[in-house]
Amino acid sequence: MEDEKEFKHPSYAMASFSHRQGSPKLFHSALEHHYNYVTLSIKTATLLRGDTGDRLYGPIHGDLIEVDFSSAQFAELLTTMNIGMGVACTLHSYNNKAIPRPPDIDSQTENLRAEFKDRAREFTKEILKETESVETLLNKPTLNKADRAKILCVLQRVSQELGQNMPFFVEMYQEATEKVATAAKAEIEGFMVGAVRQAGLAALAAGQVQVTPPPQLPVKTEEKA
Repeated sequence: MEDEKEFKHPSYAMASFSHRQGSPKLFHSALEHHYNYVTLSIKTATLLRGDTGDRLYGPIHGDLIEVDFSSAQFAELLTTMNIGMGVACTLHSYNNKAIPRPPDIDSQTENLRAEFKDRAREFTKEILKETESVETLLNKPTLNKADRAKILCVLQRVSQELGQNMPFFVEMYQEATEKVATAAKAEIEGFMVGAVRQAGLAALAAGQVQVTPPPQLPVKTEEKA
């Protein structure tokens, strides 16, 4: 074994991404269950320098931090640099201490659905109440200026709710469901890639696949003067 010189410093670290299997609870993921997820691990590093080059060494256990991403969150992380505050992720461990999984809360689609139902219910009650007052006004022999203004106000309220507010909630709900569909697609693609990778590694280990080395790049030779 060659003699190696060891270098340590508080700034030395290593980072790695890894595919993992399972169905953990992930923060702000559009899906409840996941076939695969991606983990970012960062740990301290030691530089070992010898005659044949450098190599990095780190503790097998004792990551500074581990962060989990769903397949959709990981794809968003890589494709939205310098956009917004960041992508949601789940802190798995910090200073080698496990962090509890996120609590169960309603998803964005469930929350929007509940808000839409509550708003529609309250709006129905309000309009039914206003309808009674409008009906009373219409039964009067004559309508004065205040009566007409009251009826117009009710009609404008209905027009605003049906023409602006309700469509806005529907649009928000559609966007949320599209996020679920996109996340599901990314999850399926991640599962397929993981399955193909595992099958390929198993085939290589069994000697069932012949690996052809890449062609060598041509070496440029110096022209003689």
